[in-house]
Amino acid sequence: MAALAVAWLPGLGLLTAFGVRRPLWLAGFSAVTSVGIAALVGMACGVLGISYGVVPLAALTALLLLIGGFRWWRAREAGPRRPRWDVLTRVAGVLVLLTAVGIGLRTWLSGLAGSFATLPQEHDPIVHTELVSYIMRTGHGAAWQLLPIDFLSGSPVSPYPSGMHLLSAAAGELAGGPIRGFNGITVALLVVGLALSTSALAYVAARRARVRGPLAFLAGGIAALVAVGMNAPTITMAAQGGVLPNAAAMVLAPGFIAAVLSVRPRQWSAAPVLAVGAVGLLALHPSGGVTVGVSVVVWWLGDLLNRGGWARLKSQLPPLLLTGVVAAVVAAPLLVTLLAQAGRTTAFPPDVAAVPFVTALGRSAGLGFTGYLFEYGDAVQLAAFVLVVLGGLVLLVTRRALGLLLAAGAWVAITTAMWVSPGTGFEAIVTGFFYNSMLRVRSHFYLFVPVVVAVGAVLLAVLVAAFVRRRVRRVAVPAIALAAALAVLFAAAYALVPARGYMNINAHYLASRYGNPTLHRVGPDDEAAFDFLAGKVGPGERVMNSANDGSTYLYVEKGIPVVNTIAMGFTQAPYTYELLQRFNRYETDAKIREEILKLGVTWVVVDTDAPLIGAAGSPDNWAGTGLFSFAPGLADLDGLPGLTERFRSGTVRVYQLDTAVLEGMPTGR
Repeated sequence: MAALAVAWLPGLGLLTAFGVRRPLWLAGFSAVTSVGIAALVGMACGVLGISYGVVPLAALTALLLLIGGFRWWRAREAGPRRPRWDVLTRVAGVLVLLTAVGIGLRTWLSGLAGSFATLPQEHDPIVHTELVSYIMRTGHGAAWQLLPIDFLSGSPVSPYPSGMHLLSAAAGELAGGPIRGFNGITVALLVVGLALSTSALAYVAARRARVRGPLAFLAGGIAALVAVGMNAPTITMAAQGGVLPNAAAMVLAPGFIAAVLSVRPRQWSAAPVLAVGAVGLLALHPSGGVTVGVSVVVWWLGDLLNRGGWARLKSQLPPLLLTGVVAAVVAAPLLVTLLAQAGRTTAFPPDVAAVPFVTALGRSAGLGFTGYLFEYGDAVQLAAFVLVVLGGLVLLVTRRALGLLLAAGAWVAITTAMWVSPGTGFEAIVTGFFYNSMLRVRSHFYLFVPVVVAVGAVLLAVLVAAFVRRRVRRVAVPAIALAAALAVLFAAAYALVPARGYMNINAHYLASRYGNPTLHRVGPDDEAAFDFLAGKVGPGERVMNSANDGSTYLYVEKGIPVVNTIAMGFTQAPYTYELLQRFNRYETDAKIREEILKLGVTWVVVDTDAPLIGAAGSPDNWAGTGLFSFAPGLADLDGLPGLTERFRSGTVRVYQLDTAVLEGMPTGR
């Protein structure tokens, strides 16, 4: 509940304060707006010199909700009574949506072994959990304060998108620690956020397909039901690297797209709201701007093929242009820090080899399960694939919602092109913003699959209901009721068969990195070492470590500063990877000795059983381009002068370093 409150109430407050009352925006756009508010509050706290946390965020949220509640009360009016079938159809949509959320929550809670305190074992949560802990311990929340290379001094800073971490820190204060806060926000955004965001886009697409409002509402529920069962982006990105902020930016993008597409003529009040949402999207992950930008532009092109498309677009452009200006001003400090990292992001080499076109197309559109559970082999989400093809055909034949169809097709084309010519084709302009990572690029099509399926299914139900009403005159049921009944039957069948199967497989993938891990970055031996070190590391002292082996949780859980906070070290701080390479040479390497003494290293944690990760992209290519596991500089420590083993548990050892011995060594050696 704490994570849900932190992830939605600030955004709801801002939207209502600016007079937004449309359920589409309140459902699909609130979460990303909450991230934007957290980022802005963090920067304000940095300027004012006060601590960021749940208190300043809650204070602003309460003020916004108070203003919004007052405006809502002032503007209340009794609307026309809705027809019974309209109400029942909307209720059905809500029930399907709640079913979707229930399936998504069960999937994740099963993967987490029922506890939000379960430690993530994948690679990227090394940084995510550290950063949440750092924000909670220091109150630093401004863009220019995150991510510090050294948690003890807070500097230098390597800019890092921290929107998810800011929400997690606030949730952690309420839920009992950084792990609970981070896992809570992860589930809130990747389940509830995904469901609401996808349903909002499906509603917009259904209305573009000239489907009545109540049925469009039902289409939103069906889209959410399909979305929570998709293997990408949420499950694959959690189980392959733990790329959770990027996943969060992706799943909230449909809601952002829906808001942009539904801006009304001269809706000037939308500009500040959309601008704060843009801050939130960029704070989650800068690539979110590319996800939305490409999708919206292609969608607009599709809209131009339908009657009235140009008139609608022309009427929306003025408030959207104003949004761009406001966003550029509001997000300026964030943009400055994040743009500094753009060159490094696009410089990553593609992680796939070229394949023939037919193979590339099959991999791009085939909806295969991906991950490190090889028992699933080449399994695909067959039901979802068949339904998205049928839904696409319905839209194509009826020439409705062509914008949706083109947007989905554009991401298939980009993914296919990357498979054919990784890093060298036209698609590299886009894929570079995603680290040239196939996992991240291919996940985009999965965002649109639920929308195509839902809108296609509801539109087909409408057409069938209209046909039956024309042909069978004795049918007294209104066409909307018949169409709704058909759509609900479709949703029930999907929930009972494909969705259940997908839930079990996805939970298995998650469990392999959470509740029942197939790789172990941090375990009981590490925890025992952390308990041993608690209270032994003095002020100003640090622990030498390799971030790949789980030792970073020493800071997350105990607040004890470690030397290395990311696996490969920082380009801006060469000492991080130099020590990973040559720490064990301090007896003969004066430079290494100097760095150790400067950092105040008095303890060393070593775990010889660390997971394998890709080494590509390491600073100065020190680790090569193959695989990396154990830091060479931490090998063969026994017998080094001044270094004494003090603790051992399994593959984990803790050494104490007598710096007086190092200080006494000749400076020339």
